Amino acid sequence: DRKCKSKFKVVFPKFQIEFSPIGPIETLPTHRSKSKNFLPKVEKARNNFGPTYIFECLYCGRKFKRIKYNAKLRPHKDKSGENCLGRIGHLVDTYHN
Repeated sequence: DRKCKSKFKVVFPKFQIEFSPIGPIETLPTHRSKSKNFLPKVEKARNNFGPTYIFECLYCGRKFKRIKYNAKLRPHKDKSGENCLGRIGHLVDTYHN
C-alpha cells in the first residue's frame, strides 16, 4: 500500500484582494521603515601593511595566517575533517604585504 503526498502546499491569502471591473487603480507608494536586518554589514578594514605570519599546528600540520605574532590556535578541524586537539602552532613563514 503506497501513500501519495502532494508537493504543493495549500496557501490561504492573508488579505482580501478586490478586482475592479473599471481597470487598473493607482495606489500611493507605501513607506517601509528600514530594519536592522536590511542594513549592509560594515566589515572592519584589514591592515594591508606589515608582516603576515604563517603558523602551523603542532598536532595536525594545518597552516594559519596571522596578522599578529600569536601562536595560539582556535578550535579547528584537521585535514581529514576531524576535530583537532592542537591549540599551539609554531612559526613557519613570514611575509610582508
